[in-house]
Amino acid sequence: MSCLEKRFKEKYGTVICSEIIGAKFPEDMQRIKDENLTKGCAALTAYACEILDELL
Repeated sequence: MSCLEKRFKEKYGTVICSEIIGAKFPEDMQRIKDENLTKGCAALTAYACEILDELL
């Protein structure tokens, strides 16, 4: 497990998108759109970038 994966899992419990948002791609795509389940993705991506910045 990489340092990135370890730290991300410590904060969010998983690195698997479908587990984070509680829906599967592409099966739940309509629900994902209807419930705007990707609204938190930018913050998750930013956190991953912060970790990478520290590691570099």
